[in-house]
Amino acid sequence: MRFKSKRFAVLMIIAFLAGGCCYTTFYSWFYGIKVEFAAKSGQKTTIKTKRLILRQSDKNDRFLMVKIFKNPEIMQTLSGVESFSDKEIDFTLNNWTESIKNQRPFGGYLAYEKKSGKFVGYVSLDHIAYTRPDRAEISYALFKEFRGKGYGFEMAYAIMKHMVPKALKRKLRLPNDVPLRAVTGTAIKNNTASKKILEKLGFEFLHDTQSHRYIYHIER
Repeated sequence: MRFKSKRFAVLMIIAFLAGGCCYTTFYSWFYGIKVEFAAKSGQKTTIKTKRLILRQSDKNDRFLMVKIFKNPEIMQTLSGVESFSDKEIDFTLNNWTESIKNQRPFGGYLAYEKKSGKFVGYVSLDHIAYTRPDRAEISYALFKEFRGKGYGFEMAYAIMKHMVPKALKRKLRLPNDVPLRAVTGTAIKNNTASKKILEKLGFEFLHDTQSHRYIYHIER
């Protein structure tokens, strides 16, 4: 394995020797992640990394979400279906809008490349109250031209390692006063890249059905 620079190689070795805590600190520094929480209801939270800008999405961004959820190539990597129905898209965006209204960290975040300003894809953290009230679920997708650059991990890392801990520090409570205890993730069987992202983030393999399910336990 050859590193692109000696400086990068040295930093990776230091992070490895120092263990998990330094691992997280290293990536935080490497990606330069900054979270700007919404000051009040109706304002959007923004996440900035060295290469991307992620902003909370609401129903006004429907045309952008159609570009993803109606794109057969993207949907094959995301859920294995060709597209979401209009009803499914509207349901999702309504939930995301409610998250902004209630100042919760959940919802969808649209990703833009800083250098070009191009729309890269999205990452979301959704509360799955209808199955397990103490869990949330992470999801992400990128347009084909932006894959293979590490953007998928960068987006997911920003959400998992910064949004979730900061939300917990703000004493986030879910509906019915339930604490957030875990985040789950799903990767379809042939989406190796998605599986690697979840494993790299520290998710544990749960079970194999039609898709691979993973879970990330939150220490409280």
